[in-house]
Amino acid sequence: MTIPVLQLAFRPLFLLAALFAVVAMAIWIVVIKGVIALSPYGGLLFWHSHELLTGFSSAVLAGFLLTAVQNWTNVPGIRGHKLLLLVLLWIVARLLMLFPIIPSLLIALVDLSFLALTAFYFSQPLIQTNNRRNLKLLVILGLLIAANALSHAGVIANDPSLVQKGVALYGWLMIIVMTVITGRILPMFTANGSGTPRVENWFALEVSTIVLTAVCALLFGLNLTAMLPKAAMVAVVGLTALTHLLRCLRWRPWVTWRFPLLWSLHFSCLLIPTGLLALLISLLSPSYSQATALHWLFAGAMANMILAMMSRIALGHTGRPLKPKRLLSLAYIALAFAAIVRGLGISMWGAHYEMSLTLAASAWCLSFLIFLFVYIPILTSARADGKPG
Repeated sequence: MTIPVLQLAFRPLFLLAALFAVVAMAIWIVVIKGVIALSPYGGLLFWHSHELLTGFSSAVLAGFLLTAVQNWTNVPGIRGHKLLLLVLLWIVARLLMLFPIIPSLLIALVDLSFLALTAFYFSQPLIQTNNRRNLKLLVILGLLIAANALSHAGVIANDPSLVQKGVALYGWLMIIVMTVITGRILPMFTANGSGTPRVENWFALEVSTIVLTAVCALLFGLNLTAMLPKAAMVAVVGLTALTHLLRCLRWRPWVTWRFPLLWSLHFSCLLIPTGLLALLISLLSPSYSQATALHWLFAGAMANMILAMMSRIALGHTGRPLKPKRLLSLAYIALAFAAIVRGLGISMWGAHYEMSLTLAASAWCLSFLIFLFVYIPILTSARADGKPG
């Protein structure tokens, strides 16, 4: 009999992602303060950006997709030894990234194998049931693997431009994933959770938002911004921000303030146009760096959405009411605070920039520690309703 934590992919992978979020951020802070010295794969800056973006989010994405595909196809999701293999692969990749004791090419192959195996497991029930709608997500998984491979190629070839493109493209692809997923679920979640009428998506706005976000992903992810005049870049980013903001407002975030599982999701969505506006400012003002602007999207929107989604999925798929403990609200607030402090960056904090980094990192760690405290008992025990999964 399979132990509860290996019953569905979200259980071990959400736990590991939250634990890794705390450990990786703590390591980063003590390293930049000079408390310890490390020589991870690709160097410290690459390790930080890759692991807190690719390493962290890949576990959550795999947990989400391999759990959701069971609902989409009515085919039981992977569990037991297959899931254990996937989990061990992710753990080994994280350890090798921190302690590169084997050749770089092998480290890259181990890391790339995790999402490749995820894509294989994900595709099987879709092909079995001819679920064409969700087969499209395999394209996104393929692109994520390609972006990750690009960053590894940069490390192996000692080419910083390839590293930057690979990491940035992966992050932008995750923003596209978030855009697609929120368009599918947030209107329904908002209506059901707040007891208000459902707002139907405006098809033209949804398509425009996804297409414009994809354009930004190509321009900034592959560093093609020089191909367009600055005025055109400003127009593209500004229009993308506007479409994201309009769809967020159409979903009425103001009706969710009494429901933590809802307002946390809406807040993460609002951080996308915020990040795009910050990116717009970075185009117009050299005093605000593009790297700081991107933290609104990756450390802000992505991380906050991950925390909110993990919280909701873990309750729903363990047969529990969608009413998290009040303590979880503190986790959402702490992570929102971390995003704001880090997003304001050196332009706001100046000489106190290092202190602001420590403050943001501490709030980040607190949020995921709270998640672990609340959800370890939930994710490691059987479903509350007695059903399998």
